[in-house]
Amino acid sequence: MVAVSHRFELVYFPIPKNATSSLKHVFYTIETGHPFDAKTRDRLGGTVHQFYRSRPSDWLDYYAGYTSFVIVRDPIKRLLSAYGNRVLGAGESRSEKLSSAGLKPEPTIEEFIINFNEYRENSKVIRNHTIPQSRYVGDFWDKIALKIPIEQLGSVPEMLQKLTGARVELPQMKKTPNPAKVSDLSPKLFNKLVDFYQKDYEMLGPMYSPDMLK
Repeated sequence: MVAVSHRFELVYFPIPKNATSSLKHVFYTIETGHPFDAKTRDRLGGTVHQFYRSRPSDWLDYYAGYTSFVIVRDPIKRLLSAYGNRVLGAGESRSEKLSSAGLKPEPTIEEFIINFNEYRENSKVIRNHTIPQSRYVGDFWDKIALKIPIEQLGSVPEMLQKLTGARVELPQMKKTPNPAKVSDLSPKLFNKLVDFYQKDYEMLGPMYSPDMLK
């Protein structure tokens, strides 16, 4: 779903695992003038993710006059991040579903990638957080004005401040140490992920490429 600010003529394209929670909180704050806190959550009856429900097609009416941006990430590093906090420690209900499908609730990174399709089929959360980035923004990639690598996330507050005049700070969201690294992947597993994310690497070049990870 897309976050649109008609007040500041801004469009933000959230992609799971690309600092989405932090940026949606920032977007809400500059749009409304107050943070998305516990009182706001109770009043609206949902999280900040549920607040922004615009469809990408809604944005196409405004792209010529609005400033649009997206945060992107190396596809394989993004998957490893999803493994760290969306596969491990999945929670009781998801663990039971995975177990009933013959899958380990907390697999090693090797076990996860070998059974990658099965994990995605049996968990909506895992599936949503490993969908290729090209599935989220590929159809209108050329129309997005600012494509920001996640390594440059620190530049976003200054960019938003210039565009809105509002003082912007990125909230410190809870981070989970990533238990898996690219170096943990065998050539076979690495190549399997490169094949799965081929369209991502085509879209994101020259910002990211498999060769940059070797």
